[in-house]
Amino acid sequence: MATTEVTIKAARDSLVQIVNAEPRKYSQAELGRILGISRQRVHDLIKRLDLSHLVRARQWSFYCIDCGKPIHGRGRCRPCWRKLYGAEMVTLICDFCGKQFERKESETRRHKCHFCSTSCRDNYAARYYPSKRAECLNRTTAKTRNS
Repeated sequence: MATTEVTIKAARDSLVQIVNAEPRKYSQAELGRILGISRQRVHDLIKRLDLSHLVRARQWSFYCIDCGKPIHGRGRCRPCWRKLYGAEMVTLICDFCGKQFERKESETRRHKCHFCSTSCRDNYAARYYPSKRAECLNRTTAKTRNS
């Protein structure tokens, strides 16, 4: 047996012991540091062994100083930063669902229709342009067949 196989099995066995002994105490990154393997490797092992319910989910450590929303870094979330330092924001109404949302003014000049999310945009296209969508799908499948 190769040395790497032994270390992988040892890491897997240690992971199972730690997670079963103290469920939801450690995150994947913490387990990786304890075992001396990468967080991604821990993620792969947890997924393969179906132990995700025993591992703590990543916790937010920082919050926006303006709105209190959890963020990855320090300071402000993107919407609050844009309101303070960024471009002019314009309030729009989604052409599909009617929901109000904000976008940069420069983004509104590029398009005739405005959508609050990609799912609204996709639903709009499926409802009002089904033939064009089918043509596009046929073109992409034809390209992949010819390649």
